[in-house]
Amino acid sequence: MDDASTGSNHTQPANPVQGGKRGAQVVSIDCLRQLKERKRLVLELRAPRERILVLWSRRGPYAVESHCPHRLLPLDDAEISGGELTCRAHGWSFSLETGECTNPPSRGAALRRYPVWVADGLLCLDRM
Repeated sequence: MDDASTGSNHTQPANPVQGGKRGAQVVSIDCLRQLKERKRLVLELRAPRERILVLWSRRGPYAVESHCPHRLLPLDDAEISGGELTCRAHGWSFSLETGECTNPPSRGAALRRYPVWVADGLLCLDRM
């Protein structure tokens, strides 16, 4: 079993669930209420270790790697507007839908996106 921390020093169990894809590693986390209230959470997952930024919007959840590819700075407090996430350090913007960088000179850079959805009141995230 993996553990997931929501970045607030509160550790919550992340239970592996059988994914629909061969080799998929899906975790389900009981943090949906907290995500809807805060609009963002940083999940710290182990085995393998990853920090994932999960965002809540009117369209539902989005999940991306938690650091900017420019200088590997954290995106925990990134600005979110118009379907884009913008790094406060250097202004690089990324589409929440695709993960692709949307402004020059950083075109071609991208954030890793994670498939994320809600099922049975839990946040489910595919780590593949």
